[in-house]
Amino acid sequence: MKNHPFDRSEHIYRNRELEEMIKDAVRFFNGTPVHKLPPPERFFGVGVYALYYTGKLEVYSKYAELNRLQYGHPIYIGKAVPAGSRGNPPKN
Repeated sequence: MKNHPFDRSEHIYRNRELEEMIKDAVRFFNGTPVHKLPPPERFFGVGVYALYYTGKLEVYSKYAELNRLQYGHPIYIGKAVPAGSRGNPPKN
């Protein structure tokens, strides 16, 4: 095995189909309805979620102003995973 200088470009995966799939998923996510918290019933299932702030707390005032007309600046983005997946032990 011959040593040669490190070339970052040799380690970058590119796939146009994957890029389009991700763009499609983001478009779908951005088009889903917004709900107030707490929800009227418990959320079930798995998926990605975002929290947007529109209240009066000073610490989030910039976000509240940005989200006044359109929910475009989340304060948190997370994921819900099924029980038993990595980082989410099954319930006994």
